[in-house]
Amino acid sequence: RLGTAINNLALLYQFRGRLAEAAPLYERALAIRERAVGGDHPDVAQTLNNLANLYRDQGEFDRAEPLFRRALAIRETTLGSDHQDVAWSLRDLGVLYTDKGDPGSALPLLERALEIFRRAHGPDHPELASILTDYAAALEPLGHHEEAARSVGEAARIEALVE
Repeated sequence: RLGTAINNLALLYQFRGRLAEAAPLYERALAIRERAVGGDHPDVAQTLNNLANLYRDQGEFDRAEPLFRRALAIRETTLGSDHQDVAWSLRDLGVLYTDKGDPGSALPLLERALEIFRRAHGPDHPELASILTDYAAALEPLGHHEEAARSVGEAARIEALVE
């Protein structure tokens, strides 16, 4: 429980822009969780993914990528390849590739995330809009403007359902 509390505190700091304070908390939460449940547990994957998102937000792509990959591997092994947490790991790794200027590597990850999320939640789930927007961001620099526009349109349609 301590690892979860520290992870959640780090997440709060991250959301409030207190990134320098969040990183050591994530690292502490990761160490606690690894000791408590072992290195291949979904709780460990959650903290790895959160820390990787923090590094990505800071532009530290080389530090983020192995953490995203490890979180994805843990989630696929422990939760199954069609679990929504796998979709989020795929999405986050895809966004990393888009952010670092490699949208071609992002596309298959984001496409798989979309497939998993649609199967799990259907075509109108509010969180699907976020993945669709990230997918469009990867399509655009590759010149797939019409497909990007369709993706943004679908995201807007979903968001309108929620309002």
